[in-house]
Amino acid sequence: MHKEATYGKILLKQKFKQTEKQIQNFALQIAKVSAFDFAEIESPLTELVSEGVLIIQDDYLICKRMVRDGEISEARSKAGKSGGVSNKKKNFAYANNEAKPEAKDQTNQEANLVIENEVVSVIENEIEIVTAVEVEKPKKAKSELKKIEIVFPFFTENFKAQWQLWKAYKSKEHNFKYKSELSEQASLNELSNLSGGNETIAIAIMNQSMTKGWKGFFALKNNNQNGNRNNNSQQSDAGTRQAANNAVDKMLGQQ
Repeated sequence: MHKEATYGKILLKQKFKQTEKQIQNFALQIAKVSAFDFAEIESPLTELVSEGVLIIQDDYLICKRMVRDGEISEARSKAGKSGGVSNKKKNFAYANNEAKPEAKDQTNQEANLVIENEVVSVIENEIEIVTAVEVEKPKKAKSELKKIEIVFPFFTENFKAQWQLWKAYKSKEHNFKYKSELSEQASLNELSNLSGGNETIAIAIMNQSMTKGWKGFFALKNNNQNGNRNNNSQQSDAGTRQAANNAVDKMLGQQ
């Protein structure tokens, strides 16, 4: 796009109009002039178009930001050129009126007025360009802006404390943090499925991974030993909760 005749726009050539999908046609054209093949280009190109970074209008692939930058650059270039021409006229007028002191003030005022008008005109055009581009930006729907809330498979404070311990372990040992609420929710769902909906087993799975230094969750090596603890569940949960809270505080304090 930097090298195209119109800055920020790629014109689809006739020989690449091979399918009904313009994205595929542009991918073919870009692959021809780059070090990547069609398969490597089509997917990221589709993502850029779907996110609004690029748009397709008729036979053009357009980056609005680059088009805007090009128009602003051209407007500034015209302003500099106009200022140079006006200064040249001003200097010429001074030379012709060297012997006429009474005409210098008038010439100076006229030259300055010309420069001021031209610069103001260019600035107004630049503002119109930027404003027009800003108006065209699509507004995100309120549903997209709303933050996704995490739904825990178990609602006890014990499990939530263990989950915070797991996140602190991942950050400390593997330099990993969940990129979004969606990825964290997916991990919680995976843990719930592995545990069969059993909170005690879910906590045991997290402890197993932390003990082994694993990055993810895996089924327990000995389910019979860890699966059924109904007789002493209250005492075990209280002790586990306190240990988890202490571990979280200790790890977060080291960070």
